[in-house]
Amino acid sequence: MMHPGFLKFTLGLILLSAYNLVEAAPPGRHDGHNIIWQIGKHDGHSTGFAGGQRDSINYIIGQSISSKDFPALQLGDLSTDNGTIQHRAHPYSILFSKPADDDSSYMLVLYLYYFQASPSAIDILINGRKGIFPVSYEIKKDENDDQGNQPLLSKQKIEILIESSWLKESHNKITIIPMGLGSMYYDAVIFEKRAPSPKINRKPYLKPTIFYYQKAGKLTEETDLQIPFTKSFTNGSATIHIAGKKIAVPLKDDNYYFGILTKQIELPSYNKPQEAIVRVSLDGKMVQDSQLFIPAKKWRFYITPRVHNDVGYTTVQPDVNELDTRNFDRVLKLLGKYPGYQYDFEDTHLIENDLNSRTKPWREKFYQYAKHGRVGNSVLYLNLLTGLCSGEELFRATYEAYKLHLLHGTSFDFASLTDVPSSSWFLPTMLNDVGVHYFTEGSNQSRGSILQHSDLNRNSPFYWEGMNGAKVMMWYARAYFQLSQLIYPGGFSDRPVPNYNVLDITLPQFLTRYCRKDYAPDAVMVYGAYVENVIIPQDGDMPLINKWNKNHAYPKLIMATDDDFFNYIAKHFKNELPTYRGGGGAYWEDGAASSAKATELNRHTKQLLPVAQTAASVSSILSPRYKYKTEQFSSIWKNILLYDEHTWGSYRSTSQPDRNAVKEQWQIKQNYAQQANIQTKVMLTRSFSRLSHLCWVKGDVVFAFNFQPWQRTNPVEIELNDGQYLFDLTADKPVRYEVLSQKEGFHKILFLANNIPAMGYKEYAIRSLNEAPKGICDTENVSGIVAESPWYQLTLDEKTGGIKRLVDRETGEQLVDPHSKYTLNEYLYVSGGEGTRIWRGDNKDVPPTTGLKVDHPTSAKIIKNISSPIGRQIVVETKAENTPAIRITYQLYNNIKRIDIKDEIIKKNILKKEAVYFAFPFMSKQPQMAYQIQNGWVDPTKDLLPGADLDWFATRNLVQVKDSNYTMVLSTPDAPLITLTDINRGKWYKELKMTNGHVFSYVMNNYWFTNYKASQGGKFVFNYAITSGKNLSSIQLTRFDANTRTPVLLYTDLFTHFSTGLTPEGPPLLSSTENSFMKISNHHLQFITLKQAENGEGWILRLKAATDQTGTAKITFPLFMVQKAYLTNGVEKNEKMLPVMAHSVMVSYQPDNYITLRLYLKQGT
Repeated sequence: MMHPGFLKFTLGLILLSAYNLVEAAPPGRHDGHNIIWQIGKHDGHSTGFAGGQRDSINYIIGQSISSKDFPALQLGDLSTDNGTIQHRAHPYSILFSKPADDDSSYMLVLYLYYFQASPSAIDILINGRKGIFPVSYEIKKDENDDQGNQPLLSKQKIEILIESSWLKESHNKITIIPMGLGSMYYDAVIFEKRAPSPKINRKPYLKPTIFYYQKAGKLTEETDLQIPFTKSFTNGSATIHIAGKKIAVPLKDDNYYFGILTKQIELPSYNKPQEAIVRVSLDGKMVQDSQLFIPAKKWRFYITPRVHNDVGYTTVQPDVNELDTRNFDRVLKLLGKYPGYQYDFEDTHLIENDLNSRTKPWREKFYQYAKHGRVGNSVLYLNLLTGLCSGEELFRATYEAYKLHLLHGTSFDFASLTDVPSSSWFLPTMLNDVGVHYFTEGSNQSRGSILQHSDLNRNSPFYWEGMNGAKVMMWYARAYFQLSQLIYPGGFSDRPVPNYNVLDITLPQFLTRYCRKDYAPDAVMVYGAYVENVIIPQDGDMPLINKWNKNHAYPKLIMATDDDFFNYIAKHFKNELPTYRGGGGAYWEDGAASSAKATELNRHTKQLLPVAQTAASVSSILSPRYKYKTEQFSSIWKNILLYDEHTWGSYRSTSQPDRNAVKEQWQIKQNYAQQANIQTKVMLTRSFSRLSHLCWVKGDVVFAFNFQPWQRTNPVEIELNDGQYLFDLTADKPVRYEVLSQKEGFHKILFLANNIPAMGYKEYAIRSLNEAPKGICDTENVSGIVAESPWYQLTLDEKTGGIKRLVDRETGEQLVDPHSKYTLNEYLYVSGGEGTRIWRGDNKDVPPTTGLKVDHPTSAKIIKNISSPIGRQIVVETKAENTPAIRITYQLYNNIKRIDIKDEIIKKNILKKEAVYFAFPFMSKQPQMAYQIQNGWVDPTKDLLPGADLDWFATRNLVQVKDSNYTMVLSTPDAPLITLTDINRGKWYKELKMTNGHVFSYVMNNYWFTNYKASQGGKFVFNYAITSGKNLSSIQLTRFDANTRTPVLLYTDLFTHFSTGLTPEGPPLLSSTENSFMKISNHHLQFITLKQAENGEGWILRLKAATDQTGTAKITFPLFMVQKAYLTNGVEKNEKMLPVMAHSVMVSYQPDNYITLRLYLKQGT
């Protein structure tokens, strides 16, 4: 989505120069020594230094200000312009006076870090004396998300002993000059009084490099002989004794006076450590040391080239789609030109777009390369925000890749997500289910600091274990254009010419995290090649890669697909990898709250579309003349996926929201959700119409459809003409109801659809009467702020309109925390946060978030408080800051233990930083909290990966708060985001302590600095539901989830609009006023969908095991004959034939799993 390290790093330099300005520090202590002067603060980043770099500086201690006069960045003395190397030093000089009457020794300490390619060495001049120090690398902790995006990030501490005799009383000058093509950043520069540290190595040392060469049929290893020295010399030599051989090395001081000389030598390639003795003579002075020389691994760099695919961001989506096709053409040319070239398409949507845009010869060429493994592709359709996705949606995200795999032999071996920093814990389970065992995350750390606060990259590859124990082998990459970061001195692929020589620096620098004893593999993945939406270079950088491999035996640079790398690791190291359990959280999903209406619409579509598929399937099985429209359903799923794709909008979306290009991108993005919803409703209506035509219909009838495998009683709404009433045909009795609204000639009512058969329907008649049957809709107005049902008593707060007291009348428990500053369902408008960490992410060089202003509603007014035949309804109106209208409806029921809440708000369109929440401060003395993902429950205190997001979470629907054996459950079907214990205050928690049971529905924000919407206003509606009880079982939670997320649906079959249900074949197939299409003997299974198989062979039934138990269940189809049945994987590949009886099949299930069956069904009893 964004260019991590360009847009972001530029912003970071501006921020660090503006925040926490630091001058040269006064005298103090450093590592127990007296500081004479200090520039910057040793804190892991460049806070206190000036932004950018300069050609040269003269920094005067006591006069200059570091935040203005000492740049954070210093370039090396070599640069590349149009492919030619030019020499130009960039000296940074420090001028200072020596402390009076002090003849002590001093130490200059440089704390440096390397963001991109480092220098090859560093020259230090002290009053004309010239020293040299080699660059070496240590693992550096990420101090901000900019650093977290750099695979080359490393650090170095250089200690330089300075004799008192080298200094003058005043006008001393220390000059620092980095050498080579790279650059370095300053953390701190410290000048102190102290004796030489015993930790500083003063003896010669053999340091293995990673470079091996094949010479005269023998493999040799390049080794650095490093020799510390404190004065210039005329005659020097070194002798190395190793493995029975003696190697003589002549030495020159190269006009250096002090430092560490580095002499490159070649040793035979050893397969095990060797004892070595190094003797050095400098002008007759002998130094000797022995060491255990440990040869370097013979490394393999698997480069998996791809251009990051943002569907939009840099320009409007159609432009991006067309650019992608040009890269497709270039990839095919490169594959033909270079036998060693391989390429990964980042998602299947790219391939679909390319193939649809090219003629048959180009398509066939692609298929041939794919069949031979030269081209790979992620099995996922797009780079998704997986926390927003439903389980069925994620299965569907793999369908296009599997279709291509079956038809044309393309890859179906690995999944990847690029740019998105973290993923749902469902992924390893789902990927195993579709037959994929490798996964890569090319993680962008901007506002998603999972790698900043973990060792997931350092310990890659590892096994990522899902909730159900299924594992995928995973590589967690730092950003996604890593080849560019290796071959371009500046680290970006928008630089004109790659540089071969810079690989000598960047390859060992890249390995900083992996060159350690406990890292088993000898291979690493270089993830991605180029930033988003750019054209691949004409040569694909292959001449540089080929030249390297020609000149080096190791490390090998291997152009590869992701599965090439994982196959190598699986073959050689599969038993030596660590395992991690847990989800990554929902770092970037918070951006979906910048477009709350469209996000809610897409969420509703995911709830309806599986029902539409099911209704269409049942009607087609019952009457084969009805065509099941596989392609139309597939198209709808793709629109749903395109909305949940990570890009969202333009990179200018927050800085220039009124630009036409910004608006156009958002119109296209929003249209994905709108079109999916409209098309789903069309398909649902047509499918219900087909089903109703197969039923016995006499007069106007309302069908209540229940697509869950248990009998349900659900509140539903319907509009009726004045004088019309509903009758339950099973008892031929009028239905009791509550009037919600009255308009001219019609009214909307709420009634309980009672005992709707499992996976079936029930008919209600619409009858016109002169007057209402007695007692079916009588209401009583009630005064006051209290509403009661047999299950609950609630008391409203007269200021906020929230619930200040809620009692479970069954248990006596009080559900609202009386000590909370908020009431239950209180609307919260939060302003502030500009320029702070809530906006910019977990960056120490950005001010912390303070001063958020939380505005509460005022002067609530009770509009309605009524008692009706079905329960109680109380309506309240209020208002808040930038929210002129808030209308809240609380609905209690006589016959079901549940409170429904409908929040309707009108909000102003505000560009300043803001957020909106609804508070649910549940009372819990020992809170245990969990939220729902696609296949189970996540406890954020134990079920998340290291570094996962703890400031907000994405739930599929439910959140539960436990207090001992009592559970309170919140359903949030419209808004996916929640925060726990408090609102989002930009803390970027490393640990979340459950200090209370407070849940906040996080419905809106505009906290992003790019990409997401800058503002939103208008009318919004958010629905919630609450239930509670002691020892609530998984079955009860599953049913509450289904009842609030995929409730009973109504379809009105009006006799006046078409004929009776007689079909052309004869009498109605469904003659009863209620029927079940399917029954399941075990209540632990939740229905997902029934659809025609993608290949047309049978029908696909998907279920979810919503339990912590294993078991078996009998699935019965009263209206269908079961001819054959197979257990399949998630993409409908047959795995096991199942025994069947006339109308049923037995299936086994395991906790937290989906079950997919292929059924051959035929109408008939």
